[in-house]
Amino acid sequence: MRGLPYLRRNVVVGPYNDVEHYLDVQFRLLREDFVRPLRDGIKEYEKKLLEAAAAPKKAKGHIRVNNVRIYEKVKVLGVKAEDDYSINL
Repeated sequence: MRGLPYLRRNVVVGPYNDVEHYLDVQFRLLREDFVRPLRDGIKEYEKKLLEAAAAPKKAKGHIRVNNVRIYEKVKVLGVKAEDDYSINL
């Protein structure tokens, strides 16, 4: 584990130092809002996986965790990305 992410406090009172400071703060906070549930879900899955291995008689079927879905026996055949960013309303 790499440790806790480096987050800057959101400026609530007063101005940001400059545009770069504003973008850095907002980017880090937004990224953490996205990544934290994934990180927590993976930790929970690993913990339950170890618990199931330690007590195989208690383990029943699939391991359920919050925030993420784990798909076993899945093979990714490819990735397709679209470069059309237009939004139709």
